[in-house]
Amino acid sequence: MEDSSQLANRTDAAFGENSFNIFGGGSEGDLDVEEIDDSSTVEQGGGIIDLEGSVEVDNDDVHESDNSVDSEVDERVDESTAAHICKNHSNIGDCLRDWAIVHNQPRSSVNEILDIFRKWTALPLPKDSRTLLKTSTTIGQEIRTVPGGEFWYKGIENKLNSYFQSKAPSTHIISIQLSIDGLPLHRGGPMQVWPILMKVEQMPDAPIMMIGMFCGPPKPESLEVFLRPLVEEGKQIHERGLHIGEEVRQLKIRAIIADSPARAFIKATTYFNGYHGCMRCTCVGVYVANKIIFDTVGAPLRTDTGFRARECPGHHQAWRTPLEELPDFDLVENVPTSDRLHTCDLGVTRQHLLNLIENKFRIIRLSFAAKQWITKFLTKVQLPSEIHRKLRGLNAIRFWKGTEFRTYLHYVSPVLMEEILSGEAYCHFLLYFCALTIFSSSFHRRHWEIAAGFLNSFVKKFGEIYGREHLSSNVHNLQHIAQDVYQYGPLDEFSTYCFENHLQLIKRSVRSGFRCGVQVAARAEERSAIEVASTSSNRRYPRFTTNGKGIFLSSDFVLRPLPRDEWFLTKGNG
Repeated sequence: MEDSSQLANRTDAAFGENSFNIFGGGSEGDLDVEEIDDSSTVEQGGGIIDLEGSVEVDNDDVHESDNSVDSEVDERVDESTAAHICKNHSNIGDCLRDWAIVHNQPRSSVNEILDIFRKWTALPLPKDSRTLLKTSTTIGQEIRTVPGGEFWYKGIENKLNSYFQSKAPSTHIISIQLSIDGLPLHRGGPMQVWPILMKVEQMPDAPIMMIGMFCGPPKPESLEVFLRPLVEEGKQIHERGLHIGEEVRQLKIRAIIADSPARAFIKATTYFNGYHGCMRCTCVGVYVANKIIFDTVGAPLRTDTGFRARECPGHHQAWRTPLEELPDFDLVENVPTSDRLHTCDLGVTRQHLLNLIENKFRIIRLSFAAKQWITKFLTKVQLPSEIHRKLRGLNAIRFWKGTEFRTYLHYVSPVLMEEILSGEAYCHFLLYFCALTIFSSSFHRRHWEIAAGFLNSFVKKFGEIYGREHLSSNVHNLQHIAQDVYQYGPLDEFSTYCFENHLQLIKRSVRSGFRCGVQVAARAEERSAIEVASTSSNRRYPRFTTNGKGIFLSSDFVLRPLPRDEWFLTKGNG
């Protein structure tokens, strides 16, 4: 088996540059140890949930979290936020409010804390948690009954004004991404919530904001009811501008990001498993082995004009989506199909590994002993502190989260697959691995064109190597990743990872089956009260850890004198 340096050198030879790093996203430039501004602009609760979690902890060692959570990503409270809850407050009431909201404390727990403080101190604290948290008393009036459930819409402008109440945005044009997806609220019932979430592109560390939601037993029965308020507000802002404070700015809805079923729902198109299910090209599926497969590469691309004119009737439902009225919005390009979480990590990567270990591919059959060896290999891998979730064995693979498949792909798969696959199949797999690595960082922008060719070759050869029946819609969509990356940047810039984290935050905020919609909206408003743009200076990097034994080069990269944290790759692969 080749070690990692040999594998790196072999890949470098293909690209002809020693600076190419095949093990995950690279840095944005040369490593230069001087003071760097942290990009975070969120005060108090702005970092409630972090994509991979903060590594800023004071312990000499950091243990991975193996807690099981109903999320596709690793969830962890930003410890730097929790440690500074009281930093910008002058009274204990505001500190307690932030603590209760950040940690999602139930009313009973907050009331008990208030009773203790009132009994043993003379602090002027309220008797009830609703007074402390400033819970809105008008939420019930803001929610209206619609076919199939309840609907609440707060609005883009309202949420942005709440966030920028203390500090004005630094740009005239505010670009946002929206995400729409369904979330079951209870394991034992049909109740679900469909939130409309918003992310400010220029501020990646700003919190995800919920601008509206539908709550009911089924999904929204009517697209008109669900999307009309969003479309009407978009039209108004396009005409008169976005009013934030006393200034007027421009708003750009850059993308609506969702998984395949949600994309088909909001666009009123055929679902991904239909003959005309591809949203980026006009390929037609083929029925093979009791499923629809897509074996076409390079089919003519769909266009916004063609979509609105319904040039391909089989691609559309009988009704139209209100999104067609959204100004300056391309219904093909502004709804990307290359969400990393669902297309790659929980899509192709998961499908490839599962089919291998379950012996569904015709090229190889793994013995029980081989599977035991793979499990031992996976569980013994030492990962750096920035990756909180340790890889689990094959016996738990159906419970792996999206980040586990991503970690497996970038840190483990090149070495593991070389031991499992034949020479041709292994080289074919490296096309996928290298392409996703290149598309994961803007540092590799000069190789993006090469990566696009890698994915096209991977899709073309996939059916020949593994069987035509395995050409799923996710495999087919790999050929469209380059289009989305060229428009939106590296894969993580337009993924649903951050939105999935917020969905789980919403789910945990529902504490009973009574008036679920009111609970979701009330908790969202409480979070908005503490998630505001900060006026204080940002943390500077590099800096030492508290115990002085390590150094933070950024908020998500630490070097320590520990086997897992003392390695880094230089431009010369030294």
